[in-house]
Amino acid sequence: MPSRPRAFSLEEAAQLAASLINPPFPQWVPLDDALGRILAHDLEAPFAIPGEARSRMDGYAVRAADTVGASPASPRELRLVQHPTLTAGTVPQLGAEPGTAGRILTGALLPHGADAVLPDEEATQLGETLQISRPVSPGHWVAPPGEQIHKGEIAVRAGSLLTPGRIAAAAALPAFLALSEDFTADGSFAPASATAATAASAPAASSSDTRG
Repeated sequence: MPSRPRAFSLEEAAQLAASLINPPFPQWVPLDDALGRILAHDLEAPFAIPGEARSRMDGYAVRAADTVGASPASPRELRLVQHPTLTAGTVPQLGAEPGTAGRILTGALLPHGADAVLPDEEATQLGETLQISRPVSPGHWVAPPGEQIHKGEIAVRAGSLLTPGRIAAAAALPAFLALSEDFTADGSFAPASATAATAASAPAASSSDTRG
């Protein structure tokens, strides 16, 4: 009697099918041509994004230790430093000295020494003095480094369909894209440290990363 064919699970069948696929050799393409294509290699972040602590609110950059003990009955007073307001995209030229506060806007880098932000509604400016009526903890209204992507994290995984969100993640990192020479509808992606000899397009999309 002939032997009965062995049954395969869906996972085993998928692995067998994938092992029989010979990925085509890729051709490098710019980010603008990557939409809808497939990532060939994991894209690992060589640095954190953002790389520095930033303010979540318009207000004042302070040292949390300077606010300890503040209350409506006994407010703390900080000297308001008269330097240009810190805005997104600018680099602080001065650090935050103990007992001082500096004007900062949403998205701006915190000056060295500052570890908290007091929103406008949580402080009262009296001339060159900032009056604080309650204490805050380090990290108050601060977006920490690596909030979006940690250093060493896989920003986009191999096999992922390159959506606008994933391309945006790739654009924030030093990377370039590759398009298969054989299948114009598919593509692949490799980090800047890779070479064409090691890059290969993935056969299918994956939802393993969370950046849609």
